[in-house]
Amino acid sequence: MPKAKIARDLGCSRRALYDALAGTGACASPFVRSLLDGSPGAAVIDQLKPKDRDWVVTNPKVSGFASSDLDERLRTAGITTVVLFGVASNLAVESTGRSAGDLGYRVVLVEDACAAADQAAHDATVGTFGLLGEVATADEVLAAL
Repeated sequence: MPKAKIARDLGCSRRALYDALAGTGACASPFVRSLLDGSPGAAVIDQLKPKDRDWVVTNPKVSGFASSDLDERLRTAGITTVVLFGVASNLAVESTGRSAGDLGYRVVLVEDACAAADQAAHDATVGTFGLLGEVATADEVLAAL
């Protein structure tokens, strides 16, 4: 779907959509505002709240590496493998995985710990990662730790 149509459907211009997602502007859409850092929709649920030793990396981009210090943190810690799981298999998870691969990390997608808006989108990402990195189940990853 073209970005201009998405922006129209959300009640704002494409530039306003980008600005809102970057946290630098206002978009009329409650959905877009719910994605902004500090909004209730972006809040971490109690069961997943970070612990004292956990890193919290926030950024206004789709990939966890873009506009963040994640690569620097991982390299400083000597980490060479990125294990991916989360919401939006075909968006944030895939984008972060592609970035990680481009940066030289070993990339593992945990296929049963990801979700997309529909199964076809999720399956396409899993199929792609079979070519870009490794695909494993949560049980396989836990057994390897």
